[in-house]
Amino acid sequence: LPPKPELTHAGNFLYMLTGEEPDPEMARIMDVCFILHADIDERLDRVIYNTELARVANLSVSHFGRAFKKTFGESARAFIMRRRIARAQELIGQGRQTLADIALASGFADQAHMTRVFGRLVGESPSRWRRAQAILLQ
Repeated sequence: LPPKPELTHAGNFLYMLTGEEPDPEMARIMDVCFILHADIDERLDRVIYNTELARVANLSVSHFGRAFKKTFGESARAFIMRRRIARAQELIGQGRQTLADIALASGFADQAHMTRVFGRLVGESPSRWRRAQAILLQ
C-alpha cells in the first residue's frame, strides 16, 4: 500500500502494516513515541531530565511519567538505562575504546556506574561481556 499524505509517519506505518487507517489518537501517540525514542538515543551521552522529555511530548512532567510507563511498560529512567547499556554494548563490540571512555560516551557517570548497571541488566560485567563477544567473533 502506498502511504497517504494526510497521515502522520506513525499513521502511515500502521496503515501500511494493517491496511486500515489507524485511530488518530493512536497515530499521535506512536508519533510521540518515535520522537521520544530518537530524542533519547541522540542524547544518551548527557543527563536527560524528565522535564525535557515531557516538553518534547507536550505533557506535564507528572502526566508524562504516567503516560511513558503505560506506553513503554517501564519508567523513562529505566528505558534510558536500557538504551545506555545497548549503546555501551555497541561500543564494546567495536573494540576500539576503553571501558571508561565507553561509560562516558554512553552517559554513565563513570566506569563503576556503568559496571553496576551493566551487571544488573545484562547479568555480567562489561569486561566479561567483551571477552565473550571476542570469543564469539573468532
